Amino acid sequence: METTRDAGSDATADAPDDAPEDASVDAMIDAEAGPDAAADGASCGTSGCTASCGMPCGSCHGVTQCDGSCSVATPSTFGQECGSCGGTLQCDGTCSKPAPEDLGAPCGSCGGTTQCDGTCSKTTPTGYGSACGSCGGTIQCDGSCSKAGGAPCGSCGGTVQCDGSCSKPTPPNLGASCGSCGGTIQCDGSCSMTPATYGYSCGSCGGAIDCSGACSVATPRNYGASCGSCGGKTKCDGTCSVSTPSNYGASCGSCGGTVKCDGSCSVATPGNYGQACGSCGGTWQCNGACSVGTPTNFGQNCGGTCGNMGSCGVVGCTFLPNTSTGVGVCEARVTSYSVGVGINNGCGPACFNGTTCDWSSSVGCNPGYSVSSCSVSNPGGKGTCSYDSASGDSVFWHGKVSGCDGTHCSLDSCQCSGAPPPGG
Repeated sequence: METTRDAGSDATADAPDDAPEDASVDAMIDAEAGPDAAADGASCGTSGCTASCGMPCGSCHGVTQCDGSCSVATPSTFGQECGSCGGTLQCDGTCSKPAPEDLGAPCGSCGGTTQCDGTCSKTTPTGYGSACGSCGGTIQCDGSCSKAGGAPCGSCGGTVQCDGSCSKPTPPNLGASCGSCGGTIQCDGSCSMTPATYGYSCGSCGGAIDCSGACSVATPRNYGASCGSCGGKTKCDGTCSVSTPSNYGASCGSCGGTVKCDGSCSVATPGNYGQACGSCGGTWQCNGACSVGTPTNFGQNCGGTCGNMGSCGVVGCTFLPNTSTGVGVCEARVTSYSVGVGINNGCGPACFNGTTCDWSSSVGCNPGYSVSSCSVSNPGGKGTCSYDSASGDSVFWHGKVSGCDGTHCSLDSCQCSGAPPPGG
């Protein structure tokens, strides 16, 4: 028995909605065609059937019937776009992606809208609007806290404060070159390598603070301390400001002097030192005086002649030194006599007003006589020169500088007073 049905009938009306597209079409063909349809397929090739009988046809999984028609007609709108969710029309006339009734409607609390799959485009986080953090914030749509304090910020180890600022602002020029020592700008705005006192004067030797914070010219630990034997001070280079001669303090000359700081001898030796002087066998001494003074009445007759030394004691004649006979000095009548001295001393450097120089000189008187007075002159013409006193053969005198020039004093002569020894 042959059964003919309209290919556009509601063969798919009873198919389940969730069945696969291809499976539903096959099922509809198998279910609706009935056993005769299978027979029709099997009878393809019989007289009067088209050559394509039994071949697939259309886009809805139909097969060509004996009369050349397709068992499942393909709708004219098949495959066209449909709905708002990117679907296409199916063989049964439905849309492959039906749009929800509330598509595009607002949803949630974060400004979302309903999507094609029925979900909300912006999910509302669990706890939305509840309190969070330590700054009075609330949970936002992105799950963050509206006032998030404590999070790291900047490049200087800061944290976000409740007002949104960073606890340690990062300088705009952080890391830039600075100073004179190869430093860079730090988080506190300072320069990393340049000391705050860079270039300042330091020490006592003209130094300045360098990049390491040290003084460019070190001051010796003993700077300014006394050194040597000539009043020097230790200098910046460690040497003494006044050098001490290698022979400082050594004996010099013939008058008991020692080498001074300037290399000279503290006591000058007269040029005629040791040479004969006077008429009584004396020699020139260090103080410029003759070791044996010659009386002013030397050689005068004393009223008689004397024999051998010591034989004229009654007469009172004194023989000349180093002689055994001859005319002597009448000491019985001569109780004092003058002795030429001629000692010259300088006093004071220039502009040393008020300097006083005290001298002690030795004057040779004959036995039995001692110095009683002396005559002092001022050949320098500056200041004053004075005789002070005498003791035995020692004479004490001084000079005093006036104005800005030194002066010279001269011990010209001295008076020897006394009497000859008995028998002399």
